[in-house]
Parts: sequence; C-alpha cells; structure tokens
Amino acid sequence: ENAQLSNMVQSLQEQLKLKTDESTSLKQELDSIKQSGVVVAEVEAENAELRTAAKAANEQLQLKTDEASSLRQELRQVQESLESTNEKLLQAELGSQKYIEVSRAKTSELGSENAQLRSTVQSLQEQ
Repeated sequence: ENAQLSNMVQSLQEQLKLKTDESTSLKQELDSIKQSGVVVAEVEAENAELRTAAKAANEQLQLKTDEASSLRQELRQVQESLESTNEKLLQAELGSQKYIEVSRAKTSELGSENAQLRSTVQSLQEQ
C-alpha cells in the first residue's frame, strides 16, 4: 500500500510539474500577447500620427497647387496685357512711320512750291 501511495504521490508530482510547466508557458504566452497588444497600440498610435501628418501635407499640397494655379492665371493675364500693349505699340509705330512718310512728302512738296515761288519772285523782281 505504501508503494501504491508512493507511486500515486510520484504521479501527482509529475502531473503538478507538467501543470506548472504548462502554467509557466501560458504565462509567457500571455505576456507575449500583452506585449504584442502594446506594440499594436503603439503602431496604431503611430499610424494615427502619420495619417494626421499626411492629411496636413495634402492640405499644404492643395494650397500650393491652388497658389500655382492662381499664379498661372495671373501670368496669362499679364501675357495678354503685354500682347495687347505690344500690338498698340506696333500700331503706334506704324502710324508714326506713316506720319513721317506723309510729313516728308509734304515737306518735299512744300520745298518744290517754295522753289517755284522764289523763282516767280525772282522773275518778277527782274522785270
């Protein structure tokens, strides 16, 4: 009977050791899961920060895009104004050239008239 009890105690001790090892293993697994949970929480927090940073960057990009679009529109307006001014200057220059040509022709005509009048005056003075 003592042998039986001794075997039983030994079997119970082995079972206790197995359960203790199993409990230790489960505690380690639980600690690992808890640590993973902390890591997941940290990753989620970092992801939230990155989402916020990405949103802010996208907003800045949109502002810069809008600004560039506005500057392109302003540049188009300035170019159109310059083209209009250049056209007016060209027309004014052509007008000035025409005026110069007409003035030269008139001056030449007046010079011829003047010469004729002098000739007439000289002719009259000689008579």
